[in-house]
Amino acid sequence: MRQLTQVRLLQAQRPVLGDGNQVQLEMVRGAVDNLVRPAKGPGGRFEIRTPAAIAAVRGTQFRVSATERQTRAEVIDGEVLVRNDAGQSTTAAGTGTLVDLGASPALPRPLLAAPDLSALPARLERLPIDWPVTAVAGGVAYRTQLAASSRFDALLSDEVTTPPRVRITASADGSYVLRVRAIDAQGLEGQSAERSIEVFTQPAPPFLIEPAPAAQVLAARPVLRWTRADPAAGYRVQIFLTGAPDTEPLEDQLLGATAQSVLRADLEPGLYRWRIAAIDPARQRQGPWSDSQPFRRVLPGPGVIERDAQGDATTLSWASQAHARAYRMQLAGDPSFGAVLADVEVATPAYRFLQLAPGTYHVRVQTIGTDGFTGPWGDVQSFTVYAPEPAPPDWRRYLLILPLLLLAL
Repeated sequence: MRQLTQVRLLQAQRPVLGDGNQVQLEMVRGAVDNLVRPAKGPGGRFEIRTPAAIAAVRGTQFRVSATERQTRAEVIDGEVLVRNDAGQSTTAAGTGTLVDLGASPALPRPLLAAPDLSALPARLERLPIDWPVTAVAGGVAYRTQLAASSRFDALLSDEVTTPPRVRITASADGSYVLRVRAIDAQGLEGQSAERSIEVFTQPAPPFLIEPAPAAQVLAARPVLRWTRADPAAGYRVQIFLTGAPDTEPLEDQLLGATAQSVLRADLEPGLYRWRIAAIDPARQRQGPWSDSQPFRRVLPGPGVIERDAQGDATTLSWASQAHARAYRMQLAGDPSFGAVLADVEVATPAYRFLQLAPGTYHVRVQTIGTDGFTGPWGDVQSFTVYAPEPAPPDWRRYLLILPLLLLAL
């Protein structure tokens, strides 16, 4: 924030006969922007006296800033005579000069060009604003000022930043004029860029809770949850496919005083984003949107696996999933799947194993959606393959030797 300015009125004389206005100000420290109308009479003059120099004009637009040991003068229109006991300098429009205490005024130097504000949005929805702008050649700092009118007679925000940025700390919602200029290494402030802007921050959007950023959601109609600031506020919620423009929501819900919502239609597997805005209950005005938050709707891993053993073959099947392109199945000898015995991808919800050795096995399945994303593993299931029972005795072979036994008798 610009330092406190101390100014004392030394003289204010109205025209007498042919003389013009005579105004003298004393400024010990601080800065002032001046717009002086051209004097009508030959003797009219406007002076600002500082510890290091006097800036005198007959009609112009200029800025003066001062400390106890230095004075800076920047001329926007017309010209300014800067003088002290050591010398004087006439500073023309578009130039500025420095005067150190006890030294003659330095030669005027061109003021820095005005910054380019074309990339700045016309409406600011978040405060404080810290918006980058294209650097001005020779600029080492930047001043941002906000006022209710182009006269800038009452500054609402006045910030200086070292990087090339537009910074506004606080302001009520409304229409304003923004002014930004670069500052060179000697402290001279350059030409100003101005533009009208709208500050629109209320009611502030709530914080998004669920789905969390980049969350994987199994439910086809997930529950959306958010914080609440005003118990009476309403809300507007929108869901989009990732990549879709803001004008094409899949769902657009207007809600009352609530902190959650359930979607009205199923979401297919894929990437989505959602956002929310609060609605002022008194004025019934919607505030700015929150940032969009991404999430992914995934297919759950199949839960129930059935076993069907036929001879030496064992077939495992599981419940099919809508929007599934394929399934990945793993078989292991331990429930932690530290040693995977089989890892296969199949297009149908079944797989047949041939000649599994006797023992207990563990199996799990995950679904691969039509969008190519692989969902989480389903529950781990186990089954046992038993050794085949021994064949019963074949009594027919004993019938072959029975006649020989009878002859022996």
